[in-house]
Amino acid sequence: MKKRSLAGKLFFCGAVAAAVFFVAAIVLFAVSVVKSGDQMDLGYDLNSRSVVKMAIGENNERVAGTQHGEVFSFDENGELLWDLGSLNDRSVYDLVLRGGKVYVVYADGTVYVFEENDARTFSASRAALLAEESSDTPQEGGEDGAEPAPATGFSEHCEIYRLDYSIGGNVSNTQLLATDGAFYLRCRLNDGSNRYYLYRFEEGGSPERIRRSSFAIGGMAMGGDDFYYSYRGSLYMGETELFNLDEDILALSSTETELSILTASSTLVIMNLESKEIVYREGLPLQVDTGFVFSTGRNFLVKIKNGGVAMVGTEERAVTLSMAASNNANFILWNDDCFTLRDSTDINNPTVVFYSVSMAKSISLFHTLKWTALALALVFALLAVLCALCVKDRMREKIGAETVSVAKSVWRNKAIYLALVIPFALLIIFYYIPIVLGFSISFLDYIPGEKSVFVGFDYFAAVLKSATFWDASLSMVIFLITDLLKALIPPFIIAELIFAVRFKRFSLWVRILLFLPGILPGVATALVWAQGIFGATPNSLINAFARLFVPSFAGLNWINNPSMTVRITSVICFGFPWVGSYLIFFGALGGINSAIFEAAKLDGCSWFRRIIRIDIPMILSQFKYVLITSFIASVQNYGTLYILYGADGSALIKTPALLMYGEIMSGNYSTASVMGVFLFIVLAVMTVLNFRSQREQID
Repeated sequence: MKKRSLAGKLFFCGAVAAAVFFVAAIVLFAVSVVKSGDQMDLGYDLNSRSVVKMAIGENNERVAGTQHGEVFSFDENGELLWDLGSLNDRSVYDLVLRGGKVYVVYADGTVYVFEENDARTFSASRAALLAEESSDTPQEGGEDGAEPAPATGFSEHCEIYRLDYSIGGNVSNTQLLATDGAFYLRCRLNDGSNRYYLYRFEEGGSPERIRRSSFAIGGMAMGGDDFYYSYRGSLYMGETELFNLDEDILALSSTETELSILTASSTLVIMNLESKEIVYREGLPLQVDTGFVFSTGRNFLVKIKNGGVAMVGTEERAVTLSMAASNNANFILWNDDCFTLRDSTDINNPTVVFYSVSMAKSISLFHTLKWTALALALVFALLAVLCALCVKDRMREKIGAETVSVAKSVWRNKAIYLALVIPFALLIIFYYIPIVLGFSISFLDYIPGEKSVFVGFDYFAAVLKSATFWDASLSMVIFLITDLLKALIPPFIIAELIFAVRFKRFSLWVRILLFLPGILPGVATALVWAQGIFGATPNSLINAFARLFVPSFAGLNWINNPSMTVRITSVICFGFPWVGSYLIFFGALGGINSAIFEAAKLDGCSWFRRIIRIDIPMILSQFKYVLITSFIASVQNYGTLYILYGADGSALIKTPALLMYGEIMSGNYSTASVMGVFLFIVLAVMTVLNFRSQREQID
């Protein structure tokens, strides 16, 4: 057995090392896929109770409110602490826990305030009463089988605050801020005026209206003993305006020494509480969704326009967390340590997911590692294959020789390769990169500058289930077959007829006259055929011609006929006699050696037989060229149908290309990209088959 050379041994070791790293990268990728989908278990099933708001207390107890007005609490192990049922028949809009008290804002603007201890006591009594009701034992103090007295409602244990007039509807855009002895409520009243209000409630007192406006009131925060709020671009301390930022303020957060401001342009502004001066103002590298910006107390949690969520750290003065999330996921709990998302993608079965901030950062890290690991796996796989090929001396020498040969060829023709750099750079920028982006968008829920959320094959499934897409595909196939026949047969016949004419001047004028219609604008040509030839009026060419033979013929609306067959047949007839590519065939026939024609004539070969046996085989490459270009043009063409019918859903004839254009104009970029991918696959298959047949012909 021949011993392996030193170089072969080194490449062998390299192949083994690359294979090991490849396996490690695959393992890292698998772990990252699993870890990036991690969720924390709240211990309690919130999905079954339509929870829409949550809050966490100082002892890590969780209080939740539902769409049906229910309020309940459970601990971190999922054990129910208390359940008050529905205090109000409207949905819970906000929840705050502070100092052992629970503040609940309902959709009608009513605020309920109660002690957690009272809730525990009442819930225990209520549970005991329900257990007693469910038993068969006769109740004490009543007759056998009599209904027990109902439990006293919990509302009498609550302080109930209502706004200073009947709003006759819901509130929205609510935020409640609790302080010692008072609380503040911001809301918009849906009473027809849609005005924004800011109220201050003294405990046990009536509401005091601080501001009313047609414009949104921003965030609220306590800085020391002072109350701050924002209105449009201005920051107020009580009734005093401190400054105006010339852009809308969305939320406020505070620490012991600083007040932080987040604006609509994603700018973080920090003010010193003592001097009331701005000490920091910088833009953040994200685009916030202005309707979903929340203060966690010290920091901010926001939804970003690509569908993800982010945390802005005020001490770090930077984005400290950025995590992918569904665009339909909204915050129902937010503080500095954790947050909860309610995903309503499936509106009939929304899901509630809880994250600690540390876990969310870990998920974000593993999401990034997932794609890094996949890229490394591909690199190491290629490296392992290359090293394995170079283990054998003969193969290594062959690869080396080929590499040296290519390098020398490039260096020898460096001027030519340098001249090709600019065209290829432009192709990459304006052609290949858009193709890659188009492929990627098909896997995203995408709106430019708004959102870009990975949804996998959801849009592919939606397009494949669409009856409209399959009807359009059938129309495309019909047009494709007829377009290929029109591009190959009539032009070739015309070219043969002109080639057979011996009077060259006559042949020249025929070619000129046939060429002139081709230089007319396509829009004008389509309108001539649609209105002048196949028009709906009695004077259109087809209707007038038919009336010569049938005087009583009233005429047809060919283009907008109720029959799909009539409509498609009419469009297929556009451009008759379809001589478009005759110059290609005529030039190819002129390139055949005349000696071949003379030999065929001497052998007694007829004109028709010569066409079959000599002309067609000799210009077969031109047939293939016209075939592939016509195939691509037919699949991509939607101009004529767009001129005739437009691109909306009412178009009487649709093709996938027209549907794709319509989806783009409607802003449905993901659906349009999926349709583009399907068209690309069709065209790519045809192109590959054409190249393969050409290679076989050369071989």
